[in-house]
Amino acid sequence: MPFNRFLLEQIAGDLLPYDSIEQRDRQRTASGFMAVGPKVLLGVNPDRQRMDVADELIDTIGRAVLGQTLGCARCHDHKFDPVPTKDYYALAGILTSTQVMASRYMLGQQRQMERLQGLGTDGDVRNTAYEKYWREYPGVKSRLAQAKSALELLKNRVETGLTTLRGKHGAAVAGGAMSIDATLEQRIAAQESLINKIEPIVTNKAKIPPRAMVAADAEFPADEHIRGAGEFDTLGELIPRGVLRVLGNDRFEIPNGQSGRLQLARWLTDVEHGAGRLTARVLANRVWHHVTGRGIVRTTDNFGRTGELPSHPELLDYLAGRLIASDWSARTLVREVIISRMNRMRSAYNREGQAKDPENRLVWKFNRRRLGPESLRDAMLQASGLLDPSPLDSTVDYLNDQATGVGNGPRRRTDYPNRSVYLPVIRNDLPELFDVFDFADPQMTTGRRPETTVATQGLYLLISEMVMDTAAATAQRVLGHTADDQGRVERMFELILNAEPDENELHRLLAFITRVRSPLAANQTAKHEHRAWAMACHALFVSSRFQMLE
Repeated sequence: MPFNRFLLEQIAGDLLPYDSIEQRDRQRTASGFMAVGPKVLLGVNPDRQRMDVADELIDTIGRAVLGQTLGCARCHDHKFDPVPTKDYYALAGILTSTQVMASRYMLGQQRQMERLQGLGTDGDVRNTAYEKYWREYPGVKSRLAQAKSALELLKNRVETGLTTLRGKHGAAVAGGAMSIDATLEQRIAAQESLINKIEPIVTNKAKIPPRAMVAADAEFPADEHIRGAGEFDTLGELIPRGVLRVLGNDRFEIPNGQSGRLQLARWLTDVEHGAGRLTARVLANRVWHHVTGRGIVRTTDNFGRTGELPSHPELLDYLAGRLIASDWSARTLVREVIISRMNRMRSAYNREGQAKDPENRLVWKFNRRRLGPESLRDAMLQASGLLDPSPLDSTVDYLNDQATGVGNGPRRRTDYPNRSVYLPVIRNDLPELFDVFDFADPQMTTGRRPETTVATQGLYLLISEMVMDTAAATAQRVLGHTADDQGRVERMFELILNAEPDENELHRLLAFITRVRSPLAANQTAKHEHRAWAMACHALFVSSRFQMLE
């Protein structure tokens, strides 16, 4: 998918035409980008929430797409970049005219939550029925409890209590249970029949239908007032909806009755009359950053005056031009950077280069860097043969509607053999591996992750059950390859490091295997041969050579 189409669906997928239900659902789901950001859901004024949601979207789109810190203009004209407060509220009008929140039943009450929409041919009907069930559930549950109390009163012939209960909770007592012409057995049977009708509704709880966070235009799109000092309730001048004037807004028009979100999405990649050339530079810089470890502009989210200047401005222009010329094909751009001479260089030390350019800003060598947590985990699973490449649906569906657990126990599983991209990211409960190895902060837009080297990273690799399990599975593959120890070491290097051991490495690994195998055998440790090779595999997983790209 071309990047301009991808961005269009992320921002306005729900507004695009479609040829099938599948295409409609895919585009709807893509627009969840507008709803997925962090929000304060409880105890917040609705008007404040609306402005805060718009602010988060402006900041995210500004940093991720335009490389601009637009959030600074909420309270005053930007101190460094040509973004006046009026432009901020022109964008805010588009985004406050976009509905990403809705009243939904959650945890026993109606709450303002992320807007959800059903998927599939009858998705909206099923979603409406699901919400209706949970709105009525507390009343039905209470009715069942009262009906059972009425049955007990009836069995114990407490007529006065039964009459009182019926006066307070008439729907919980069957008409036949109060019949003066019926026998006691008939009255009990009538009440039991009522309970049998209610009980399945309570015990067979409604299952979550297929649905997704989906944005939608507000019923009555409207322009926004400037807010004094950024306060939601301090109204100033009314600003027509629009875009950043410094990047071109002479052709930007919003039809009546529309939020302007579709026009904004197109403007972001419009190279003639919009922000397209800046968007292309920001994306090209991100591709360079992810391939090489350092961006041409190292402040990947900030191309403004407080960001760094590009180390190679002509190269950045070239890559952006190539992206536009390829009809926004990110794959084509990635391929060009991957096969370049730059990406084939080594990270080896060079005294002359180090003296002239110690930060490697001029790219005289490859940037040595550690694998991210996702790649680190995937590489271990791949080496062990445990990696399942098939896609996954939800990895938090067992947590039910609110994706939270009970008490203080773990709320998410991480024991899936699939790629790490499918692991659940609950903002305040990251998988341990992600937490230790510099995963992006899920509370904010992060184009460049932190890079730390701390003791807890080494400790995690030494004691993690996942790492030890993959080492054991890798050892099993190695033992099944050949009966020759040298061949096993070579196979172990091939699986884990994708390399051949040199003579010194070969001798050291063989000596290590011998040293740990002998006491294990002497102590009659079960499967001592496998244990010894598992320890060797574990040692390679922990090594910097496995963790680092060189």
